[in-house]
Amino acid sequence: MLKQLVMNMLEEFKEYKRQTEGQFDKQDVRFEKHELRMDKQEDRLDQMRSTQIVHDQQIAGILETLKDIKGDTVWLRRTVTAAVIGGTIPAVIGFIVFAIQKLN
Repeated sequence: MLKQLVMNMLEEFKEYKRQTEGQFDKQDVRFEKHELRMDKQEDRLDQMRSTQIVHDQQIAGILETLKDIKGDTVWLRRTVTAAVIGGTIPAVIGFIVFAIQKLN
């Protein structure tokens, strides 16, 4: 009787082992697929970080260029304003002198 009980338990264990072996294999495959996906995601994340660094550098360069352009624009505006004022004042004085000469 004890021998029969041990034999039944052994058979049940073998059956359980057969049933669970496939599950463990499937879990191993799933785990490996998951690891591959994680590796791909990490690679993509590294690429994105590298791209972000490059973009940040490009943006910094563009901002510096915009500052230079703004400085040049201020200088150009001052120069044009000075030229207009410098040309207008002599024109007004010349017109006044011309008008005075015509009236006399």
